[in-house]
Amino acid sequence: LMEMSKHERNGAVVFDLHGELRGGPADDAVFKGGIQEAIDGGARHVVLNLSDLKWINSTGLGFIVAVFHMLKAADGDLKMCEPNERIAHIFITTRFDKVIGIYDTEDEALSSFST
Repeated sequence: LMEMSKHERNGAVVFDLHGELRGGPADDAVFKGGIQEAIDGGARHVVLNLSDLKWINSTGLGFIVAVFHMLKAADGDLKMCEPNERIAHIFITTRFDKVIGIYDTEDEALSSFST
């Protein structure tokens, strides 16, 4: 089960993901629902902090793609930061890192948004 908390920094909304992102109705409601709520509230710069994400599967990757497209449609952008080695390897293998910016630190992800 995945849990998500959020905070705002430098005009961006940062979501801290905890646990495992495996898809399914519960993750759909928490993850996509929470980010849609932020977009509806005016958020255009969103960072996913993955430092406490233990695992992600293909459905979870699909959720990230869906959120990326939700933000693009709203004229926004998505960045990710602090994946553990296992998750970073998944992103590199699936070439996610070529589409969505992945940064070592939250600060780097935040400063990467064009103002």
